[in-house]
Amino acid sequence: MDDNEPKKPTNRWGLLLFLVLFIGSAWWGGAVLAKNGAKKAEGKSSNPYVDQSLFGR
Repeated sequence: MDDNEPKKPTNRWGLLLFLVLFIGSAWWGGAVLAKNGAKKAEGKSSNPYVDQSLFGR
């Protein structure tokens, strides 16, 4: 490598787009997991003896 070669500047828009997509996908995945967890917990009782689903039946 020669020191005379011009250095390529960092593509800031590409980096910003990557960060926005990465953080957005993490937020969306967390929201979907929370929604599914809330939906799954709707029908369950807080008492495991009534629920009969703790460690098998």
